[in-house]
Amino acid sequence: QPNRVRAIIFDLSGTVIDFGSRGPSRRFRLLFARHGALQVEVLARHSEELPGVPEQTAELRRRGIRFSSTTGFDVAMMDRLIRSATAHGYRPDIFVCPDMVGGGRPAPWMAFHAARTMGVVP
Repeated sequence: QPNRVRAIIFDLSGTVIDFGSRGPSRRFRLLFARHGALQVEVLARHSEELPGVPEQTAELRRRGIRFSSTTGFDVAMMDRLIRSATAHGYRPDIFVCPDMVGGGRPAPWMAFHAARTMGVVP
Protein backbone atom coordinates (compact mmCIF):
# COMPACT_ATOMS: atom_id res chain seq x y z
CA GLN A 1 0.00 0.00 0.00
CA PRO A 2 1.93 3.06 -1.21
CA ASN A 3 -0.14 5.61 0.75
CA ARG A 4 0.01 3.74 4.06
CA VAL A 5 1.60 5.63 6.97
CA ARG A 6 4.76 3.74 7.93
CA ALA A 7 6.32 6.02 10.55
CA ILE A 8 5.70 9.13 12.64
CA ILE A 9 8.34 11.45 14.13
CA PHE A 10 7.33 13.28 17.30
CA ASP A 11 9.06 16.16 19.03
CA LEU A 12 9.76 15.14 22.63
CA SER A 13 9.30 17.73 25.40
CA GLY A 14 5.87 19.28 25.46
CA THR A 15 4.63 16.97 22.71
CA VAL A 16 4.76 13.45 24.16
CA ILE A 17 6.33 14.02 27.59
CA ASP A 18 6.54 16.93 30.06
CA PHE A 19 3.18 18.67 29.64
CA GLY A 20 3.84 22.40 29.38
CA SER A 21 7.60 21.84 28.88
CA ARG A 22 8.20 22.43 32.59
CA GLY A 23 11.62 20.77 32.69
CA PRO A 24 13.57 23.35 30.68
CA SER A 25 11.97 26.36 32.40
CA ARG A 26 12.07 24.93 35.91
CA ARG A 27 15.83 24.45 35.74
CA PHE A 28 16.33 28.21 35.62
CA ARG A 29 14.42 28.72 38.85
CA LEU A 30 16.43 26.00 40.54
CA LEU A 31 19.67 27.31 39.09
CA PHE A 32 19.10 30.67 40.70
CA ALA A 33 18.20 28.95 43.96
CA ARG A 34 21.44 26.97 43.93
CA HIS A 35 24.36 26.93 41.53
CA GLY A 36 25.29 23.84 39.52
CA ALA A 37 24.50 21.96 36.24
CA LEU A 38 20.82 21.21 36.90
CA GLN A 39 19.29 20.70 33.47
CA VAL A 40 19.86 16.94 33.30
CA GLU A 41 18.55 16.44 36.84
CA VAL A 42 15.42 18.52 36.28
CA LEU A 43 14.59 17.12 32.84
CA ALA A 44 14.43 13.58 34.19
CA ARG A 45 11.82 14.70 36.73
CA HIS A 46 9.54 15.80 33.90
CA SER A 47 9.38 12.73 31.69
CA GLU A 48 5.85 11.49 32.24
CA GLU A 49 3.82 11.07 29.06
CA LEU A 50 1.13 13.60 28.18
CA PRO A 51 -2.49 12.48 28.43
CA GLY A 52 -3.44 10.34 25.45
CA VAL A 53 0.13 9.51 24.40
CA PRO A 54 0.18 5.96 25.86
CA GLU A 55 -3.04 5.10 24.03
CA GLN A 56 -1.87 6.71 20.79
CA THR A 57 1.52 5.01 20.76
CA ALA A 58 -0.10 1.65 21.63
CA GLU A 59 -2.42 2.12 18.63
CA LEU A 60 0.56 2.97 16.40
CA ARG A 61 2.29 -0.24 17.51
CA ARG A 62 -0.92 -2.23 16.93
CA ARG A 63 -1.07 -0.88 13.37
CA GLY A 64 2.61 -1.58 12.72
CA ILE A 65 3.48 2.12 12.47
CA ARG A 66 6.92 2.94 13.81
CA PHE A 67 7.61 6.16 15.67
CA SER A 68 10.57 8.14 16.90
CA SER A 69 11.26 11.31 18.83
CA THR A 70 13.53 14.21 18.01
CA THR A 71 14.63 16.79 20.53
CA GLY A 72 16.76 19.88 20.92
CA PHE A 73 18.57 18.27 23.87
CA ASP A 74 22.00 16.74 23.30
CA VAL A 75 22.95 13.10 23.92
CA ALA A 76 24.49 13.81 27.34
CA MET A 77 21.28 15.46 28.51
CA MET A 78 19.11 12.73 27.02
CA ASP A 79 20.84 9.76 28.69
CA ARG A 80 19.00 10.16 31.98
CA LEU A 81 15.83 11.50 30.36
CA ILE A 82 15.54 8.46 28.06
CA ARG A 83 15.81 6.11 31.04
CA SER A 84 13.14 8.06 32.87
CA ALA A 85 10.81 8.36 29.85
CA THR A 86 11.04 4.64 29.09
CA ALA A 87 10.40 3.84 32.75
CA HIS A 88 7.21 5.91 32.42
CA GLY A 89 6.25 3.85 29.33
CA TYR A 90 7.33 6.01 26.39
CA ARG A 91 9.37 3.76 24.09
CA PRO A 92 9.88 5.09 20.56
CA ASP A 93 11.93 3.14 18.04
CA ILE A 94 14.65 5.80 18.35
CA PHE A 95 15.41 9.07 20.10
CA VAL A 96 17.39 11.49 17.89
CA CYS A 97 19.45 14.42 19.20
CA PRO A 98 21.07 17.23 17.17
CA ASP A 99 24.61 16.22 18.13
CA MET A 100 23.99 12.72 16.71
CA VAL A 101 23.43 14.08 13.20
CA GLY A 102 25.26 17.39 12.87
CA GLY A 103 22.46 19.80 13.75
CA GLY A 104 18.91 20.24 14.88
CA ARG A 105 15.78 21.92 13.64
CA PRO A 106 14.99 23.52 11.29
CA ALA A 107 17.45 21.32 9.34
CA PRO A 108 15.95 17.93 8.40
CA TRP A 109 18.89 15.80 9.60
CA MET A 110 17.19 14.39 12.70
CA ALA A 111 14.09 13.42 10.73
CA PHE A 112 16.23 11.85 7.98
CA HIS A 113 18.23 9.89 10.56
CA ALA A 114 15.05 8.67 12.26
CA ALA A 115 13.53 7.62 8.93
CA ARG A 116 16.71 5.82 7.89
CA THR A 117 16.97 4.03 11.24
CA MET A 118 13.31 2.98 11.07
CA GLY A 119 13.75 1.85 7.48
CA VAL A 120 11.22 4.19 5.90
CA VAL A 121 11.57 6.59 3.00
CA PRO A 122 10.85 10.19 4.02
